[in-house]
Amino acid sequence: MWPLHVDWDLRLLWAAAPFQQRLYFLFLLAVAFFTFISVVKVWRSFRDHTRRPVALRRLANLRQLHLFTLLLLQFILIDGVFRSIRAIQLSKMSLSAIGFEAFDTVLALALLSTFMLLVLHAIQWLTTHRLTRKAACEDSPEVRSDR
Repeated sequence: MWPLHVDWDLRLLWAAAPFQQRLYFLFLLAVAFFTFISVVKVWRSFRDHTRRPVALRRLANLRQLHLFTLLLLQFILIDGVFRSIRAIQLSKMSLSAIGFEAFDTVLALALLSTFMLLVLHAIQWLTTHRLTRKAACEDSPEVRSDR
């Protein structure tokens, strides 16, 4: 079943999400903003031959930031799964037991975060590939003899 066919009320999910999940999602938005700003700065600084190593190092730092964000997502998701299992166990004692809807916030966070990290990784990967290819073409002897 395609996960987007589920009716999710995002305001309700935000209200029901624990503090850690909300904080992580805000952190992920900040990482996305930082990634876009860094990619723009890298493209601008790559024109100058002396600043190319700095630009490529910035892209390597972005790769590490995205990996850290992915590992943090795994930690937050594990915490959310344990919280959901605990909520299901505790609700069995009451008159209205909760079912798999306890996992809604965890699944929504996993879906949105994974999609955002996929897009950010693709942007960083394509930028690195294009810039290293451009640098290799400019540094090749055939291109230098034409100038």
